[in-house]
Amino acid sequence: MGQLLREILTREGYKTEVVTSGRDAMKSALESPPKLIVLDLMLPDVDGLEITRQIRAIPRVSHIPILVVSARGEVSDRVEGLRRGVDDYMPKPFDVSELVARIQSHIRRASEERSINPLSGLPGNFKIYGFIDRKLAAAAKISVLYLDLDNFKAYNDYYGFAHGDDVILLLASILEQTLKEEGRENVDLLGHIGGDDFVIVTEPEHAAHYCEVIIGRFDERIPLLYHEKDRERGFIELRDRRGNPQVYPVMTISIGIVSNERRSFESHVDLAEVAAEVKNMAKGSSGSSCYFDRRSG
Repeated sequence: MGQLLREILTREGYKTEVVTSGRDAMKSALESPPKLIVLDLMLPDVDGLEITRQIRAIPRVSHIPILVVSARGEVSDRVEGLRRGVDDYMPKPFDVSELVARIQSHIRRASEERSINPLSGLPGNFKIYGFIDRKLAAAAKISVLYLDLDNFKAYNDYYGFAHGDDVILLLASILEQTLKEEGRENVDLLGHIGGDDFVIVTEPEHAAHYCEVIIGRFDERIPLLYHEKDRERGFIELRDRRGNPQVYPVMTISIGIVSNERRSFESHVDLAEVAAEVKNMAKGSSGSSCYFDRRSG
């Protein structure tokens, strides 16, 4: 079966490696993790379900989709496989076109899942950068809003990471609400780079309005995530490494905006470099602020 699958998948453009034992399957998966594993349950040295169990127990390869192709087509076999961590099951004999379609579907889904931020559920770096690069390649006019919180680390240190997660989820909900109310949740891209860093990719004419709405909502809601005492005095107090007290005001939000209306960018890498400068300009202002890059060239 291995050589047949190699021929089929090679014709479809996939690079394949065929092994004939469970030991070699584990060795190959660990040395060069594949995008997907096609596994027969009837291996000469170990049951395929045991290989599945071992793979699922190792964090750095546990995400790899496993598709089983086997002559053991009883419902009980399929149910047991799914319980052990198998993602899909193809009984022999199989239809080639269906097998290829299932492989493509699992690889695509796995790639998408790896690009989703686990806390916010928003697209991560892979999708963000791909979206920006496609827009730039198509010469579409875009504005990219880079959003970052001020005094977030101090809040985390003071209240703990669980409360810090609540802040991230609050900001994510504000951003989602803003795009949805404008009817652009399926047009613009809202992404979560990580930590307290978010990105919105939109058309230039919407950027200023987004800033105004987001800042207004954040400034209104963020005090509610502070204890009443801290909310009333407007700050929290921590001690630095030397034991000196340091005061941190209630969190604010800084938004740096970069557009290709007046200047060109080759890729998201070039755009991100300018965005870092612009976001720092916004963070240099007091309170929540928005800073546009208006340079040309």
